[in-house]
Amino acid sequence: MTLGSWVGLAGVIGVAVGQLGCRASTTRPPFGPKPMAATAELRLGIESGTQILAEALQEDSIPIATVELLDGYVETRWFRVPGWQEVEGEPVGVDVVRVRGWVDPARPGYVRCTVEIVYRPWVDPSRDGRELDVAVPSDHLVLQRVQARLKRLVSLYGDPDPSSSSGSAGT
Repeated sequence: MTLGSWVGLAGVIGVAVGQLGCRASTTRPPFGPKPMAATAELRLGIESGTQILAEALQEDSIPIATVELLDGYVETRWFRVPGWQEVEGEPVGVDVVRVRGWVDPARPGYVRCTVEIVYRPWVDPSRDGRELDVAVPSDHLVLQRVQARLKRLVSLYGDPDPSSSSGSAGT
């Protein structure tokens, strides 16, 4: 074999190994969280952090519908507050919300949990649904519950020295 053949073969092997070791798709949405989302930094891995986040939210009556451990993502369907029941039809008004959570690598050995709570103030069929999503007000019941849960998770899995953590259990 010539040098060019070896280089070509090495390239093909490298691409094949790369494709075997990495998924080209994700179950996460194509967008990230809204800027005012609540965050917490936890001393956990992606999968365990995702599972613990989902369980903590469910324990507080937040009806988690999707848990993607490998992708570090959780979400609810649209639900009404109070009542905590799934909404049929158009989700409109501050009393109808959706919760989404992303669990991403942070510093070594830690993940950053980011949880957004959104509502849609109006219906506009000419716009993409995500464009209509608005962060709930700071006094919203679901946001307060999420912040309390994240604070609790930080007390259990966060950094014992709060000054060395870059995350917070707030907005």
